[in-house]
Amino acid sequence: MSAKIAKTIARQRERIAEGNFYEAHQQFRVIVARYLKASDYKSAADVLSNGALLLLKAGQGGSGGDLAMMLLNDVYLKGEYECNKENKDRLLEVLNAFSKDEPTRKRFVQEMIGWSGQH
Repeated sequence: MSAKIAKTIARQRERIAEGNFYEAHQQFRVIVARYLKASDYKSAADVLSNGALLLLKAGQGGSGGDLAMMLLNDVYLKGEYECNKENKDRLLEVLNAFSKDEPTRKRFVQEMIGWSGQH
């Protein structure tokens, strides 16, 4: 992860710690949109996975789930990420951060299976 991304994540971590979940979620989305527009999938993946983890661990399943789905659909699928250990481990780490009763969790699992079957 680059120093720029680490700094971005640290800023959003502070927002989350302050309880500004919506603001952090929206900032993650805006930042990722820029990386995706530039086809910088690696940076987008770093921001999305870290953002999803931070929000999910803060009990913000909807926001964290949204970023997790973006990671799968906008980075892994559109960026044609291969199904290797590193990529699977990143998804499994995000999956493990979901609470068992979070509605987005089931969709995330289905999308993970779909991605792994394609790549």
